[in-house]
Amino acid sequence: MKSAMTSTQPTLKQIAAIRRKARLTRQEFFDHHFQIHGRLSDGGDQKPAKYIQTHVFDAAFSAPQGGPPNSNHPWFSRDDVAELYFRSPDHIKAVFGSEYVRAMIGPDGRNFNDFETAINLMAIERHEVLKVSPASDTMCEHENHNPTVAMWFLASASGNADGHAIDDTFTPVLVKSLEDQLFDHALGLTVSTGIKTDFDLRKYFGGQDMPVYSMVYKVLLKSPSSISAFRRLQIKLLNDLPAEVDVSSSFVLFGQEGLVLDDDAGIRGVVLISFSGLINIIGAGALARYIVADIGGSDKSIWLSQVSAITVTLLGPAIAQATDLWGRKWFVVSTTFLGFAGSLVVSRANNINVAIAGEILAALGYSSQALLNAIASEILPRRYRPAAQGGLGLTSGLGAAFSLLLGFYLCGSSTGGWRLFWYIVAGLQFLAALLFTMAYNPSPRPCQLSMTTQEKLLSLDWTAYILLGVGIVGFNVGLTYFQNPYSFHNAHVAVPFAIGTASLVGFVAHQSIFKKDGLCNHKLFETSRNVAVALSLMFIEGLTFFCYNSFFASEMAILYETNTFRVALRASVVFWTTIASSIAVSTYSSITKDLKYPVIAAYGFIVVFSILMATATLQSSTAVWTYPIFLGLGLGAAISNVTTIAQLSAPPALIAVTSGLIAGVRSFGGSVALPIFNSVYKSTNSKHLGPNVIAAVVPLGLPKTSLQALAEALAANNAEAVAKIPGMTPQIAAAAELAVKKTFLLSYRYVWIIMACFSFVGTVAAYFLKNTKEDMTMSVDAPLNREVVVEENNH
Repeated sequence: MKSAMTSTQPTLKQIAAIRRKARLTRQEFFDHHFQIHGRLSDGGDQKPAKYIQTHVFDAAFSAPQGGPPNSNHPWFSRDDVAELYFRSPDHIKAVFGSEYVRAMIGPDGRNFNDFETAINLMAIERHEVLKVSPASDTMCEHENHNPTVAMWFLASASGNADGHAIDDTFTPVLVKSLEDQLFDHALGLTVSTGIKTDFDLRKYFGGQDMPVYSMVYKVLLKSPSSISAFRRLQIKLLNDLPAEVDVSSSFVLFGQEGLVLDDDAGIRGVVLISFSGLINIIGAGALARYIVADIGGSDKSIWLSQVSAITVTLLGPAIAQATDLWGRKWFVVSTTFLGFAGSLVVSRANNINVAIAGEILAALGYSSQALLNAIASEILPRRYRPAAQGGLGLTSGLGAAFSLLLGFYLCGSSTGGWRLFWYIVAGLQFLAALLFTMAYNPSPRPCQLSMTTQEKLLSLDWTAYILLGVGIVGFNVGLTYFQNPYSFHNAHVAVPFAIGTASLVGFVAHQSIFKKDGLCNHKLFETSRNVAVALSLMFIEGLTFFCYNSFFASEMAILYETNTFRVALRASVVFWTTIASSIAVSTYSSITKDLKYPVIAAYGFIVVFSILMATATLQSSTAVWTYPIFLGLGLGAAISNVTTIAQLSAPPALIAVTSGLIAGVRSFGGSVALPIFNSVYKSTNSKHLGPNVIAAVVPLGLPKTSLQALAEALAANNAEAVAKIPGMTPQIAAAAELAVKKTFLLSYRYVWIIMACFSFVGTVAAYFLKNTKEDMTMSVDAPLNREVVVEENNH
């Protein structure tokens, strides 16, 4: 088999293999090093770009040269390996020279480290691509949890820390051997080549009298059962080691990786992408009436929000599935740049069709939202996942509030203010994409390395994508045209609705019967009902969010406010409350590990908001200022905790797929809600508006010949045109305005009643969640705590 010998961009890192100090059990050592010392490592301003610990559960050490039979080195045995990643030599000096490291992290070493026997080296890391057997689900399942690894430490025979000579001669041999003989067990290879430095890190980690190590090979294994196969190969390869290696001091460790911190995970880019993406989503719904007032197309205004929901529903799950094969980074970057391009198109649109097309592109910037949730969860221990999701909720709340305040201010300042709004969105998305490109540099995923492009393409669930795409588009087109202006039996409604419904039924059948490892992987639902319940809850949450975004601001503008900025202030109350709720709930859940009951309360709050809005009157202007507080309390808790429950309940390898389904189902709820609510709203309005206005103005003396002109002036919201209508008096004008407001109030009331019904179902469904307290640990998987030391022949 031909060797791939393809590698990734090298990374500077420091490796320390340590054993625990006296008077510590292995579990006590693990607890302190990972949880306490790991938390301290993330506390200062100067910190490594990434920090990985590998907890050792098995090992094989060579016998000392010339020593008694079966003897071990005095320094033998290791408990874990720390790998600290840095951006440059200056970054290393800044970290280890900082006051925080000297005062906090350094002194903590005496609580767990046997300084005299510590082994450390500075190295350049790269990932070698292995051509192994076609990747299977089992292989890919190792991507997101603590994988089993073999770490082979090669000592330098000359005391030279530079490992390039060993790398040049032995690495090709190792790669070919892994491909030929371990193709069913080895998933990946990381090569760490020792380098000389002008500073001595042994002063920090200890081990001044230990052997010098110049090479470390880390092999990702399919499972602990692969260790025997690796050992057989490793013993064979001892004869192939170059003369630069001191075999008697070399050894191999087997353990499980655990990520302590990842400061280079692009978290700032994640925040800005989440922020800018939501600004566009909010703007598409809340500012639609200002767009169509400028460029026309009021009959299509619903599509500005609709295409956003449809785009995210279609692409969110598919992108999440693809990123497990090709990696996260470039999907996030490319969709964000497409969002930038779409925002520019919207800003330059001269008709509604161009604006809708631009919004489709702009929504792509939000279609990677599921990946942001996955990235935020992957770079933190499980116990802190509520905080991670709460942090994204805080960012989203800020983005939404910023969107409303800025958008309504600009639209109130000029007719074309919405154009400047989308210019700003474009700028933010461009900046976010650049920041994420520079900051997020994750290690390759096993399937990303081991599968060919053809294997990756064939593993995607194309049938599901097609059925889901046709289903959602057809279903939504039919619902959107219903009563807008066509009846249900009209071909504009019946044909797409029938095709869409049939495709969605086909999608359900395909995923439940024919494709068990597809878009809706059955492993998500085998161990717990939480994922299924969470998906239903996110459908309802998406429905309520898009309903609020599309109807609340317009109701405030029509019934209670004439100043556009005050409309924005009213609408933003929910998002300021969402921020506070996200922080409070994520803190509570991180401390108590209770995720379920805040979700129950959340949907209860959404029910309260819906009822209050449904019972509002024209005299409720002041009271309505407070109603969004209840919705904000609900949304803040629902989004963060439901996402966290689903991620904790899903297999670790499917965290991105789970996040994609959550984002897709949430947007699907919005795409279903918008046409339903819009249909109810418009049909109620068209049914009652004319009769109510006629009943109000004709008894007061308005000629019937003026009714048509009055209807047109009211539809255009043109007070000057109303005043010029023949026979119009201030009394009649006031009566007409009151009749219009009462009709709109009734139309909105039915929208909120439907939202209350769905929210009540969500409250009941939340009771069926199961708390996941046992999974909220500092580690993805608890490290194995057994130690077996196997002696290696002295070659």
